[in-house]
Amino acid sequence: MLRKYFIAAIAGAALLPLAATAAQAQGPGGELPPTGVVSAVPANNTPHLKTTDDNPVEQIRQLVPCGGTMYAVGTFTSIIKGSTTYTRNNIFSFKATAPYTVTSWAPDVVGTYGTTSDVSATLNTIAFANGNCQDAYIGGKFTSVNGSTVQDIAEIDTTTGNVVTTFASKASGAVQTIVGVGNHLLVGGLFTGINGDTTDRYMVSLNPATGKSDGFLHLSISGNYNYPGVSSNPTQVFNQQLSHGGTLDLVEGDFTSVGGVQREQILMLNVGGTSAAVTGWTSPQFDGSSSAYPYQCATVEPFYIQAAAWSPDDSTVYIGTTG
Repeated sequence: MLRKYFIAAIAGAALLPLAATAAQAQGPGGELPPTGVVSAVPANNTPHLKTTDDNPVEQIRQLVPCGGTMYAVGTFTSIIKGSTTYTRNNIFSFKATAPYTVTSWAPDVVGTYGTTSDVSATLNTIAFANGNCQDAYIGGKFTSVNGSTVQDIAEIDTTTGNVVTTFASKASGAVQTIVGVGNHLLVGGLFTGINGDTTDRYMVSLNPATGKSDGFLHLSISGNYNYPGVSSNPTQVFNQQLSHGGTLDLVEGDFTSVGGVQREQILMLNVGGTSAAVTGWTSPQFDGSSSAYPYQCATVEPFYIQAAAWSPDDSTVYIGTTG
């Protein structure tokens, strides 16, 4: 069994050279909750998946708020709220406040691969741009939304669930993560080409209106983990988290070089300027620079940094790993 653990990377001159202030925490990347809003006792009447074990396993991959509504994506075919079961194919929404009513919004997101039809095609990510809750951007492994042909990425209407056809919707491989940064969509995954762009493999910045590359980032991501006995692990961008100040972006994935410098499994981007750039931040726990940390860990799961988070004042990075 692989061990799960958390590591906190504390800001310092060598670790996080870009200064962060509490004032930055009120930017577009997020907002601190008012005192007393977050309860230590979880609500017991929110929508949920079936409690029975299924094959394949059903899961929620991401949960994102916009305009008083929560949007959830993953791999599932139904959602339960109270005594009611709702048919939902990999995506649904519900009200963010009690009684957490499930909305009627039910896009039919499915996949057809070769001769196999799979209604449990995976949605990995959902995002919004510039505070616009009328349209959502989804990524994963799927080929159809409400009967419209797409390929692993799409913009959809949050009222009808239909595809917004002015946004290009074709990736060469699974899309793992999408984050809106100002007028940019930062998109990462297993793809080597997306919506006509083959220059920015694995991570690209797209124009939210057209779906085309806007040239905001050019990272030249490459490399993956190769050592004796290791299992297959293709180069990819897996996850990302925008800072509360909206100027820094943590990116996790299976890579060894980004922007011409050594970065392994995690990197930090400065996204507050006219173009995105790799910062000087790195972590000796995972970049191989310190022999004290066995960063080439389990041969069955060589890529194990799969999540991270920012402290409320953006001064500390929390890393979640498995391996």
